[in-house]
Amino acid sequence: MRLRVDKFGRMIIPKPLRRRMGIEPGADVDVQEEGLALRVTAVQEEPAVIRKNGLLMCTAKPLVDLDDAIRQDREKRARHVWGGSEP
Repeated sequence: MRLRVDKFGRMIIPKPLRRRMGIEPGADVDVQEEGLALRVTAVQEEPAVIRKNGLLMCTAKPLVDLDDAIRQDREKRARHVWGGSEP
């Protein structure tokens, strides 16, 4: 993906990419220099897995809309069953 740097040195991360990475307005990102490349990583404020009442629980925000992902999977399975296409 190619982005343009404005006169203030800023780059805009496209909204679909921000959504997939879970980057919301005001979120922190980690930037690492790797040779001539920059690696930008979304930073989660709290641990992704915690122990609560003796059970491990995931506290991370999903990177995708789970309702949408479930709907797409169900549609894909229905097409496979009724239409004969690969799942």
